[in-house]
Amino acid sequence: MRTLCLFLLLAGAAGGQDAFLDTLKPSPARIEPYSESLAPMYEGVFPTGEPHPSYAESLDALRKQPDFQAASRAFRADCGEPSAEPLPAMIRQADFDAIVKPGLRDLAKRAGAKGPVVLGVALSTEVPDVARSWVVQGVHAPRVEALLRPWLMSRSLAKHFPGLPATAGELTARRLVDWLRRGNPKATVALHVESGPSHPAWKELAAAGGVPFAKDAPRADVVYHESQRILPICGWGLKTLATTSAASEEPGTAPLVLPEIAPFDEARLAAVFRQDDKGLYDKWQARSTDFRSVTGSLLLRGLTATMEELRAMERSIRQAPSSVLAQRAHRPSRMGDRNLIHHFFVLADGEDVLVPLPGAAQAIADSGGAIWLPGAVARERDPAASGRTKAALPPRALEAAARFDAARYEALVRHVASYPNRANGLPGHQLEEVAQYLAGEYRKLGLEPRFDRFEDGGRPWTNLSADLAGETTEVVILADHYDTAIDEGSAESGDRSKYKAAPGADDNATATAALVESGRVLASLAYKPRRTIRLLHLTGEEYPTDCLGARHYAEAMLRRGERVAAFLVMDMIGRKLDGGSFQLNEGEVPASGGLSGWALSAAGAIEGAPAAIVRSRFDPKSYLYNTDGVIFSDLGVPTLLFNERVNRMENFTTRGNHDAYDTADNIDYRYAAAIARVALMTAIAAAER
Repeated sequence: MRTLCLFLLLAGAAGGQDAFLDTLKPSPARIEPYSESLAPMYEGVFPTGEPHPSYAESLDALRKQPDFQAASRAFRADCGEPSAEPLPAMIRQADFDAIVKPGLRDLAKRAGAKGPVVLGVALSTEVPDVARSWVVQGVHAPRVEALLRPWLMSRSLAKHFPGLPATAGELTARRLVDWLRRGNPKATVALHVESGPSHPAWKELAAAGGVPFAKDAPRADVVYHESQRILPICGWGLKTLATTSAASEEPGTAPLVLPEIAPFDEARLAAVFRQDDKGLYDKWQARSTDFRSVTGSLLLRGLTATMEELRAMERSIRQAPSSVLAQRAHRPSRMGDRNLIHHFFVLADGEDVLVPLPGAAQAIADSGGAIWLPGAVARERDPAASGRTKAALPPRALEAAARFDAARYEALVRHVASYPNRANGLPGHQLEEVAQYLAGEYRKLGLEPRFDRFEDGGRPWTNLSADLAGETTEVVILADHYDTAIDEGSAESGDRSKYKAAPGADDNATATAALVESGRVLASLAYKPRRTIRLLHLTGEEYPTDCLGARHYAEAMLRRGERVAAFLVMDMIGRKLDGGSFQLNEGEVPASGGLSGWALSAAGAIEGAPAAIVRSRFDPKSYLYNTDGVIFSDLGVPTLLFNERVNRMENFTTRGNHDAYDTADNIDYRYAAAIARVALMTAIAAAER
């Protein structure tokens, strides 16, 4: 598999790399719908085996270590952590300053914690759209070893791995002792070090004026850390802070997300279990709910439950609603095949609240066991920026642009848009007919279509592809989705029997036709690219199936170890808005910048082409999150989305988006053909590099 090869190479370069890096494996087994339960955010290592951009600098520094194994052993001994790894668990400074620090200060104040006390808070990350969210997974009274772990690890990291980025620990033994002594400067601060005198924390606490102990309790008149009962909590969250943390309406902002825990009433029962009586884009919440007893024990996880189990839970709740609590499920971020939890500490004394840096991250294997990563603050950077410069295009890319037939392209758009029901959520949809039509067009071109048929929700679905075979097994994908949305105007009454399909000329016949015309051009070039160019028509992108075809393809891609060098996708390229520019929306891995670099060169090479605006993955105006592209970006595939000037902040609610006005007569065909040419040229460049 790709991950193993990557880290074996690193092992050779570093002179014997740690087993942890060698054993991170691709995950997940199944990619769940984003709208039902957010797929986990990957840190450190993507499921494809690519290192995460924020870790690239650390990996480079590890390669340069003259004796990695000896440094690792010394690191573990100094910080007292036999399962510690020197690879930093990074947090962006902007995230800490804008989200984590103020969020944890507010959490401590809202909890009404009387001090001086110390809270341990477990966080994970999500990216629901274009902003990272930090989600509280739990709050606890931390052990002394845990409190001092970030300081000990960061100190040891700096000593033994000077090439790695790191942040000096702020919660030192001295600061902890002084904090617990606040208001009583003459008191003895006794702290239970469970690991005993052999742990480095014991010596450091004693040197700081504390009294560490392992077994025997100290006198009753001393300040004793473990006697501070911080909050009436249970292990799964903040029972006293049960809340619904509404996401910010402003794109690009993401406050700290608190646990959403609430008892069942009729409204919540309807929201969780009833699939009818909902708005067009509302979905039932049973899959994204954890069902817990009033004492906090997990009764049922909606994400993995069968329909029979969910119905049984509904019956049980209706009989005794006060016996079950609903908790909004937030999946932890992942590092390869492990859950990754970030631990921070809050020192609270009334209104005086401190949130020291760094934290430390815990990577927990599915089979149990955990390793610890030191905390660090990542320097701000745009990982794709380095590759975003215009690059020379291969001659065949320029030839392909010249052969692209705008008149034929318009005819294809009009034909695909003539199918009245391509909405995946409506009965009697014509997606199979469209797939057969597309397959026939490829056969005329001498390209063999492949039907990828599968079942989901008891219904059949089809992805369709056609390849221009290359010299290697690597693949460059040029993709679209060939289903359409439901017309929002037809859904205003809430009567589902009146729902109609949007005509879907812009969304997404413009892209579907672009792939077919690209297939004709590629076949006419009669050449064998270095990498295979795959024209991929994905099903079920729109609600309610929610990127179904992309998720299915990505799962299979991971299973078979397919090497995808680039995923290029077009979605809505036919409306000339805001002066006629269009967007290049990059994925997260640095190689995505190279794709936008070629696209910029392609746009510059086409006379009269619209101006291209580059949107990085977390640009508030990126539209990647709302398309099939986000599935591949989140898995570590170099990704680029081509779309008209539409995002959450611009033109999102203009006429022609998911409504009856999205017709073939409202398309600017010259504009759409120019974007299609740019996408085709980018695919050829990616296949030839």
